[in-house]
Amino acid sequence: MKYTEILKGDTVIRRHKHRNKNLLASYTGMIFSINGTYAGNAGVGRYLEIYPNIPSITAPYLITTDCVVTAISLGAITNSTGTVGIFRTSDLNTPIVSISLSNQTLNYVLNQSISLNALDKIAYKISSGTLKTPFLTVYVTR
Repeated sequence: MKYTEILKGDTVIRRHKHRNKNLLASYTGMIFSINGTYAGNAGVGRYLEIYPNIPSITAPYLITTDCVVTAISLGAITNSTGTVGIFRTSDLNTPIVSISLSNQTLNYVLNQSISLNALDKIAYKISSGTLKTPFLTVYVTR
């Protein structure tokens, strides 16, 4: 073996045995977010956009590695009432998780543990109510 692997917290460092140089660091436990928005009033059936001006059903977010949803936040620019479902595009009838506003501008759900698999495609859809310029953030850990 040409490399020694050293574990430091959540970081694995591969060190070349003969040159004593760090060649690669990979991270587990990393948190990233997947955002969705819509620039206007979003009613039932409206897909939020992960990429500008393209509904998430048309351009879903591709999950490239197994990971876990740990938290979700939903906001609107003015008090709104409605629910956003986060769906795998393979099942657009059953959300993997939902979040709602009830005459609010911000809500969040912490301490989630919802598994996503590599090659899942994720879309965000309004399932009830109307949200005024909604913005959604899904926090994911791998």
